Amino acid sequence: MRPLLGQIKCPVLVVQGAEDEHATSLHAKEIAGSIQGAELWLIPAGRHMVPQENADEFNAKIIRFLKDHQR
Repeated sequence: MRPLLGQIKCPVLVVQGAEDEHATSLHAKEIAGSIQGAELWLIPAGRHMVPQENADEFNAKIIRFLKDHQR
């Protein structure tokens, strides 16, 4: 998958909890760094289920990202 990341041309927000038990922050940083213009949001103290753990903050951030990238 990694070689294909550079082909992504749409806006991307990479989201990961900094305390994710299934992937390191480095993983998210590498993904975001491989996609031109991608934004990275590492959520301090966030774990693997960020949308459920921090629903209000997560939803607000996603809505803001989508509004900022409307065509």
